[in-house]
Amino acid sequence: RRQRQMCIRDRVRRWEFVLGKFSGLVLLLVVTYAVMTVLFVPLTWLGMYTHFFDYRNVSPEYLEAFWQDYAWQTADQLSRGFLLSLLHTVTMAAVAVVVCVRLPMVLGVVVYFGVFVAGHLVQGVVRLVQGAGRVMVTVVEAVALAVPNLETFNVAHEVGLGQYIAWSDISACVGYTVVYSAAAVIVAVVLFRRREVF
Repeated sequence: RRQRQMCIRDRVRRWEFVLGKFSGLVLLLVVTYAVMTVLFVPLTWLGMYTHFFDYRNVSPEYLEAFWQDYAWQTADQLSRGFLLSLLHTVTMAAVAVVVCVRLPMVLGVVVYFGVFVAGHLVQGVVRLVQGAGRVMVTVVEAVALAVPNLETFNVAHEVGLGQYIAWSDISACVGYTVVYSAAAVIVAVVLFRRREVF
């Protein structure tokens, strides 16, 4: 009886298991993206430097302009882009935790992929149904709340137009990721509490 009480006292609670799983995923993603950034930025610099180096004998001021006007600015924008990509992936990691605590692997992959696709389409769908009936608008807006709006992290259009990634946009994405991930983890805890574990 004493041994049984010790086992009950020492066992991992279900919410701790879910939170630990999500925290481990986030830690792995942070390390991965940090390594990618550290490797990608110098490689980008190398490509840019090679371009400037070809013209160094013709215009020596290009080499000085490379560091002053291009290199650090490029590194800054690349880092911001990687940060947005990290937030996007963390949001989907929260979805993965919700899916995996309840569904079998194959069905979970299908649902995860469906959420990923829907997350990139939901913003456009909401705009399309604005002129439709009230019931349709209500249903789509309800789905839009449940599905992550992944277009929030997409700044490809702005970058293509030569615009910089602003810290205000990144702050909004951080807030969205925190709120959505927290809600998803809570849902995962509730679902996991009702699951029989043998």
